[in-house]
Amino acid sequence: MKKRKESFLESIITVLVYSGLFYLIVKFIFSAKDSNKRLFGIKGLTPKRKFIYYHEGDKQVFENELMQFDSRFRRKAEIVTLQLITNPELKGNFVKFFKNDTISGELIKDAIRIFFYKISEDEYLLTNIFLKQKNSTDEKFKQIARKRIDRYLQKYAS
Repeated sequence: MKKRKESFLESIITVLVYSGLFYLIVKFIFSAKDSNKRLFGIKGLTPKRKFIYYHEGDKQVFENELMQFDSRFRRKAEIVTLQLITNPELKGNFVKFFKNDTISGELIKDAIRIFFYKISEDEYLLTNIFLKQKNSTDEKFKQIARKRIDRYLQKYAS
């Protein structure tokens, strides 16, 4: 069966929808819990859990990594993060947990990988985002995540 070619108007509508969704997500995903942390949360959804983007002082490290990707990959990262926020259970093919590691797990969407650390039952630190290019995850990305988790714990552990 031959795939129907998308018309110019349909292409424009698709771009506008994705642009609007991206704008809304970027614009409204951050809400401050306190002055030291920025939390991931989207207005209008009932989040099951909260996410903190890794940052160093005023430098939003995780956000900068995310913004280096083109819009197609950013959209995939947003989709998998939304799944994790609203999913009542952390089960599915979009999440993988690690045993005996500082890194709690990774979010998966195609080649996109996001490492995270479980701070509490409903709070997670998103450490880094990258494109997986091999069958096995490159150890350098895991080392980056571990260092960021250590820095976070040194700064915020009570």
